[in-house]
Amino acid sequence: VGKGRPPWLSRRSDVAPVAGSAPHRAVVLYFVLLAGVGLAMFRDYGVAWDEPKQRMIGGVSVRHILQTVAPTRALPAALPDIELASLDDRDYGVVFEAPAVAVELLLGLTNTRTIYMARHLLTYLVFLGGVFAVYRLAVRRFDDWRLGRFAATLLVLSPRVFGEAFYNSKDVVFMALFAIATNTMFGFVMRPAARTALLH
Repeated sequence: VGKGRPPWLSRRSDVAPVAGSAPHRAVVLYFVLLAGVGLAMFRDYGVAWDEPKQRMIGGVSVRHILQTVAPTRALPAALPDIELASLDDRDYGVVFEAPAVAVELLLGLTNTRTIYMARHLLTYLVFLGGVFAVYRLAVRRFDDWRLGRFAATLLVLSPRVFGEAFYNSKDVVFMALFAIATNTMFGFVMRPAARTALLH
């Protein structure tokens, strides 16, 4: 460990509780419950004012990708008939929007309500990944799985964040991916290797 690092970054006990132990079961149960809450609630949220625009951005981006990769292939009829260059919002990121539209196409979803409910579920699953990253960051920082779970709970119990975890594919997804990236960065710093670098 290099000089000048904070003591908590030098710890090697940065792993989750041992598989099969009571703490491990408690953490698994905690995240299973969070997943269950999401599955029970994702249909309870309506369409946010900017969701159609976000879906449009993803659809135009998928259209552009398909036209670039396979220019002779017929485009799915569900994609917007708009060129990326003429889209006013083409500068928005599509790391979530394009895959969400791709899932919509792969599953053959055509009903508008079903499409937006699927987007809400996908948004929540990304949020759940961010919650897990916050848990891992806190475990690494405090070397205590209970404090990790407490930190994750604070994030989940924030009413505005939790509500928007179902329909805000910009801010909440960015927050979750930022937490995931920070967690993988610490994983690489603490254990430099090709695997941790690729994961990050």
